[in-house]
Amino acid sequence: MIVGNLRQAAKDGSGLHPVLVEAIRVLETTDFSNLSLGKHELKGNRMFMNVQEYDTKDVSEMMYEKHAAHIDVQYVISGDETIHWAASDDGRSPDDDRLESDDFALYQGLQPTGSVHMTEGTYLILFPGELHQPCVSPNPGRPVHKVVIKIRADLLD
Repeated sequence: MIVGNLRQAAKDGSGLHPVLVEAIRVLETTDFSNLSLGKHELKGNRMFMNVQEYDTKDVSEMMYEKHAAHIDVQYVISGDETIHWAASDDGRSPDDDRLESDDFALYQGLQPTGSVHMTEGTYLILFPGELHQPCVSPNPGRPVHKVVIKIRADLLD
């Protein structure tokens, strides 16, 4: 997991893999105010972005998720949310396992190890297997405009 902010990206990106730097450059250079919600391909299905708008939820309403084949680069365009993360699934099986078909598995009731307060300009890079619970807020119902860049992990090979 890597946390950053676009204001620091030019300074912070020097140690990142070139594919991750490319994803951050997309965040820096895209005018999201004119981009429709939904999926936008960057490198076909190997790198694409999902532009989303939603209202934050109470922590009890959201499950933890993890991916096997994709890296997430989550970026808040406007609004704010908290993303909790868990270091372990405690050996539990997923409550909803779609890793093979849709590259996600969902877990209910994990204990957070930590959290990241995502504000405008913040990005969070999550690698395969890293459990995370996005879209939450201590004050549910807050609007968020966000993009998630999905990168096939094998692009970093």
